[in-house]
Amino acid sequence: MDDLLSDPTTVLVVGGRERAVAQVRSGSAGSFDEVVVVVDSVEAALATLSDRRDVGCVLVTAAPTDASVVEACERIHAVDEHRPILLSLDDSAGRTAARATQVGASEIVLDEDDLPDRLAAAVDRYERRRDQAAESSMFRAILDGVEGAVYVKDRAARHLRKSTSPGDFSSEEFIGKTDVEVYGESDNTLASYEDDLRVIEEGEPIYDKEASYTTPDGTHWSWTTKLPWKHDGEVVGLVGWTRDVTEIVERRERLKCQDERMEEFVRSIRHDVKSPIQIASGRIALARETGDVTTLEQASEAITRIDEILDDLTQTVLENSSLSPEGVGVGQSSPVSLSDLLEDVWELVGFDAASLEIEFGADAVVNAPRSSIRPVLENLLKNAVDHGCSGVTVRVGPLPSGGLYVADDGPGIPEAERERVLEDGYTTTRTGTGTGLSIVTNIAEQRNWELSLTESWAGGARVELRNALVVSDPSVVPTAEETFSLTDGIDVGDVIVAGESTLEGDEWHVSGSGKNIYGEWNEFHFRCASVDGPVRIEGQFTDLDGANEWSTAGLMIRDGLDDEASYGHVGLTAGHGTKIDWRTSRGEGGTTRHLEESSLDAPWYRLDRVGDTLTIYCSTDGRSWRPLDQRRVELTDPVRVGTTVCSVQPEELARSTVEHLTVTRLDPE
Repeated sequence: MDDLLSDPTTVLVVGGRERAVAQVRSGSAGSFDEVVVVVDSVEAALATLSDRRDVGCVLVTAAPTDASVVEACERIHAVDEHRPILLSLDDSAGRTAARATQVGASEIVLDEDDLPDRLAAAVDRYERRRDQAAESSMFRAILDGVEGAVYVKDRAARHLRKSTSPGDFSSEEFIGKTDVEVYGESDNTLASYEDDLRVIEEGEPIYDKEASYTTPDGTHWSWTTKLPWKHDGEVVGLVGWTRDVTEIVERRERLKCQDERMEEFVRSIRHDVKSPIQIASGRIALARETGDVTTLEQASEAITRIDEILDDLTQTVLENSSLSPEGVGVGQSSPVSLSDLLEDVWELVGFDAASLEIEFGADAVVNAPRSSIRPVLENLLKNAVDHGCSGVTVRVGPLPSGGLYVADDGPGIPEAERERVLEDGYTTTRTGTGTGLSIVTNIAEQRNWELSLTESWAGGARVELRNALVVSDPSVVPTAEETFSLTDGIDVGDVIVAGESTLEGDEWHVSGSGKNIYGEWNEFHFRCASVDGPVRIEGQFTDLDGANEWSTAGLMIRDGLDDEASYGHVGLTAGHGTKIDWRTSRGEGGTTRHLEESSLDAPWYRLDRVGDTLTIYCSTDGRSWRPLDQRRVELTDPVRVGTTVCSVQPEELARSTVEHLTVTRLDPE
């Protein structure tokens, strides 16, 4: 393409017939400005074309010394099919000229007096064709290589050209169609079509318009630029470029979220420190007035709490440097004992007349940073004590569908006020700051917990924290001798590409397609066994070749094989750490948690079923197991137990390798 840097001002004459050459030279001195180069052989002509980039036309006037006219035209045409070849032969070569036009000659000049004008026109035509071919090649390179979708549309917003984007329809399926005709009617496609028409009708461009759309692998964002396409001053269509900017938008939102979290964190620290300072100050003042030094113990406890808050501050800063807002930090923080934490908080916020009832077992844990769960429980318990009667009873316990609740037998919260109570600044006292429950709300949003207010068993307030990773009873159930073979390889849901699963030695190799295991979607390959009663499945995921970053491979216990079945599922994603999925009742929408932890080295997972309770575990070595989550799931024997693969790219397969995969009978005492 370096030819584009040279003007095609040279005419190459092959054959050297004197009268024709004379006419060309006279033309170059008068009616056109081209340089004339004369050669007598095809080899010399080809060498000239190789050495020079400014040849705009070839004129064959006679047979060269080393080839026929026809052969000369054929070989010269092969060098550049766009460069014109003119023939100006003597009167006896009519048949030869006709044959030459069949192999590359572009026109025959019968009247040699016309040669100067015909050559000038041919050179001009070649320059236009050369430039058009180069521009077409450049545009094709853009279509084939640019990231995102590049397209050209006519005045009716129908595609004339379209690049092929990964995961999209082929470019041929767009030609002659609008976005609405390709994708169907939706808010996004209708808005895009309206933008097309506005650009075409008004002639005004659109730059970097941001839009979001949902696919089976989550929400994506795009930026679109559309420019009016003008020809001879008239808008004849548009040229556009749409690119995926999900990573950019997510990074922007993370930074925004971090700013908001830091601002809220400062307010939270101010609020959390206020109570122990007040307690310490009050107890010290009381000791001075009465001489009762026992009150100093309570002051000491309050000061200890201030130290803990400062420790939490340090921990939170460390977490914010390595975790996403939703991450729970598997492998980076230990499960928090709920009983110990509740008793510790109650020592600070409770008083003699109030009572705390803990419905959790002594070994119950929550998988969340202590710096997140402590201020939640502290604010909820303090709120119950502050707004309850003098002998208020506060009860904390597990939710069967996952999470925990804090309830009291105080006056409760009117239904009309429940949403406002969670807002920042809401308070019912003159001295209140209105930040307590808003802190709970913000932490819940950051951790992807679902917060709701309802009525307690006694008509008081009940705050429910759903989708928190709570394990009420992490006790390990012993196994029996009986094991089960994974006999069935089944595609669940309406998958496009069939999966398969094979056992080679101790390794299961499983491949699967499917939209997702998420919300309403249930499409994946399932290698499974049918089992009655208590059961455990565990295995080590040593490899996952994902079709994209959301592809997943895991372990599942499922009520059946239809896509409405309830289930519990844990697994590894290609780019977002551990993924936990639940559908606790048949036909309902599922819930998902991406833990977003740092990548574990060949993680182990385990799933235990005892009755309707499923417990999920993870491990780094297959010996020391950490309980992750526990929920009640509607299950009817026999259940399906096995390993899954879902590509989250419906037309492609993802592949996993699972070692030490076992299904074992449990023997609860």
